[in-house]
Amino acid sequence: MLPLVLAVLCMFQALPQSPADNPPPPVEVNSIEADEHRIGDPWHYIRVNSKAAQIYAGVSVETVVDTTGSVVSSTGWLHPVIKVPPGIIAQAEALVRELHYKRFERHGHPVTARFYEFVQLLPPELKPVRHVPFPHVKDWKSVKITLKRTECYGECPAYSIEVHGDGSVLYEGESNVAFTGKHRGLISRDNVIELVRQFEQADFYSLRAEYKGGVTDNSTKVTSIAIDGRRKQLTDYVGLETGMPLAVSELEDTIDRLANSARWTQGNAETLAALEGEHWDFKSAEAADTLARVARYGKAEVVRDLVSAGVPINGQSDSDNATLVQAATQGDAIMLRTLLEAGAGTNASNLANAVVAAAGSGKIDALRVLLNAGGNIKSRDDLNRTALMAAATSGSPAMVEEVLKSHPDVNARTSCDSGCDGSTALLQLTINNFYNVTREDVMDVVHLLLQAGADVNARDEHGNTALIVAVMFNADLVSALLEAGADVNAHNDEGKTAFDNTDDEDTKKMLRKAVISN
Repeated sequence: MLPLVLAVLCMFQALPQSPADNPPPPVEVNSIEADEHRIGDPWHYIRVNSKAAQIYAGVSVETVVDTTGSVVSSTGWLHPVIKVPPGIIAQAEALVRELHYKRFERHGHPVTARFYEFVQLLPPELKPVRHVPFPHVKDWKSVKITLKRTECYGECPAYSIEVHGDGSVLYEGESNVAFTGKHRGLISRDNVIELVRQFEQADFYSLRAEYKGGVTDNSTKVTSIAIDGRRKQLTDYVGLETGMPLAVSELEDTIDRLANSARWTQGNAETLAALEGEHWDFKSAEAADTLARVARYGKAEVVRDLVSAGVPINGQSDSDNATLVQAATQGDAIMLRTLLEAGAGTNASNLANAVVAAAGSGKIDALRVLLNAGGNIKSRDDLNRTALMAAATSGSPAMVEEVLKSHPDVNARTSCDSGCDGSTALLQLTINNFYNVTREDVMDVVHLLLQAGADVNARDEHGNTALIVAVMFNADLVSALLEAGADVNAHNDEGKTAFDNTDDEDTKKMLRKAVISN
C-alpha cells in the first residue's frame, strides 16, 4: 500500500503547477505610468523635526500593486541616508499601503506592477505669529485674486492668472504653455465665492509674506488677494521644505482649478469657446504658432478643435518646431492622425523629423501612424540622428525592437557641420539621463543593441567610448558593457580612461576585475 501512496504523491509532484501557483513577476512600471494610475492625491509627506527635513529628503518606497490596483507590498529606505526619528520608514510604508490605483494592464490583461513612490519628509508647519482677521467682502467688485508661476530649470509652465469679483479672468502666458500672451475668460460667481472661502480657510492674511527654501532653479509662485482695498501677497519658493503650511500649496492649485487656467496652459474642452468669445483670429500666423505649442503641451482634442476651426497646420519656419514634430515628440497617435488628415506631413523634412521624434517618444503607435503616412524608418532628423538612436534614448525595449526590424545600421553615427558628436545609438543611450524609465528597461535596450551588433568600443568625436561615459552614471550599464568586451584601458582625446572618470569604489572594483580577467 505504501509504494502505491508514494507513487501517487510523485505523480502529483510531477504535474506542472498552475499559473496561480507560480504567478508571473511584477511588471516594472515607470513613474509617469504610476502617476497616471494613482487615484487621489499624488503627493505624500510626513512631518519630522527640522534637522531630519533636509531639502528633498524622503523615503523611497518600492511599491507592488496587484491586478485589482491594491498595494500588496511596500518597502522603504531613506533618501538620502539621514538621521530621522524611529519608525519613519514604517510610517512611510504604511502611508503607501493606503494608496489605490487603477489596475495596470499589458496587452489588455491586468498585471501586477512594481514601481517607486516617494514620501517627502517636511519640517513642522510654521504657525502664524499672530492672527489677522479675514475681511468680510463688502464690495465684490473690489475682489482681485492673482497667481503667478515663474520658469524653472526645466519646463515649468510660466504664466499669471487674475480673477476678479465679477468672474472675469485675465490670463497671460509666458513660456512652456500652449497659449502665450493675454487671453480673457469668465468663471461662475460660485467659483469666485469658493476661491475667497479657500483663502479664508487658509487664514491667508495671517501667513508670512514669503517662504523661501535654500535651493536654486525652482519655480516661484506668487499669490495675492485684495478685498475692499486690503491686499495680501505671499511668495512661495520651495516653501513646503521650510515649514510653509500645506494650505498654501493647495490654494495655488485651487486657483488654477477654479479659474480654469488649463484652458490656456494646456487647452481643454472649454478652450475653443473661450477663444471664440475673445474673437481670436484662427487664421493668423499667431494661431499657427499656437497650434505647434498645443501639440507640445496640450491634448489631441484641442488640436482637433483648432484644426477644425481653420488654424493653419504648419506655422513654424523651423521644422524642429513644426506642429507635426511636436505631436510626434509627445507620441500622441490620435493627434498625429488629426494633423495628417488635415494635410500635415507634405514637407519631407518635417516628416523625417517627426519619424525620429516618434521613435524617441517610445510610443510605437505614433511611429506606425507616421510610417503608414509615408514616413521612412531610415530617416534622419535635423540633428542627423537616426530612428534607432532616438529609440535607444527613449529607454523603450519595445520601440528598439520595432526599429531593429528594419535592419538599420546599428553603428551609424551622427555627423554634420556643427553640433553633432559622432556618437552611435549605444553612445547616445549611455549619456542619456533616464528619469521616467525603469532600470530593467534600460538594460534590455543595451542588450538589444549589443545583440544587434553594436560596437561596444565605438568612439565619439572626442574619443569617448560608452564605458568611459557610463562609469559616471550607471553601474549596471558598466557591468553590461564589460561583459560585452568593453576596453577598460581605452582613453579619450584628453587621455582619460574609465578609471579616471569615476570615484565610485564599487565601479573601480568592476574595472579592476575586468583588467585581471583580460
